[in-house]
Amino acid sequence: MEYSFGIEESLKELAQLADIVGLMVVGSTSQKLSVPNPRTYIESGKVAEIKSAIHALDVETVTFDDEFSAMQLRDLEKAFGGDVRVCDCPVLILDIFNKRVATHEAALQVTLAQMEYPILEGAEPLNLGHLPRLQIAVTVVGYLLEGDTISVTKGMVSHIEVTSYAHGSSYLLGIQIDAAINPGNSGGHALNDQGECIRVAFQVFRSEDVENIGYVIPTTIVSHFFG
Repeated sequence: MEYSFGIEESLKELAQLADIVGLMVVGSTSQKLSVPNPRTYIESGKVAEIKSAIHALDVETVTFDDEFSAMQLRDLEKAFGGDVRVCDCPVLILDIFNKRVATHEAALQVTLAQMEYPILEGAEPLNLGHLPRLQIAVTVVGYLLEGDTISVTKGMVSHIEVTSYAHGSSYLLGIQIDAAINPGNSGGHALNDQGECIRVAFQVFRSEDVENIGYVIPTTIVSHFFG
């Protein structure tokens, strides 16, 4: 890589950006590359070195002073393991903007910028499964309301029937499950044991007499909608 200024200056600037978003710097390293690794940007030896430091120092976030592809960010997170987050410079700057916005309109602009950042580049789409049978296992995945971590609940398919959709005026095929659908999970994927998306979470039945009853939209309805 060609540096427009020294490595020390680059690392110092990166540490200042990290401090703004509340990250405490516990270590740094550098590597000069003529050609970046297409999968991890840095070479395998440096990946192993950083991984060792992550475990030794209990690191949660690793930042880089350059711009990576979404695939490189994802592959580095897989290589480092655990719940380590990898940020390149654009992601870190967006975090700073998000932390400092003062108005609702500004927050929306930052959110749109984050959505436009190519985090799904190279990602493989989920396969749609068939209408499930009763009593098969189901995993519901989504984000909690006002949260930034993934919520995962597990259960089984308990009933399949034509039911009223809470956000519409139609009666359509719905699937009742006993996996909790938490606030904010609506729209999340419901997966079978093969990792196929077999339905989409969309509403919950609330009653003092029962708990953990949710409803999901089967893929037959989803496929018809996208037609």
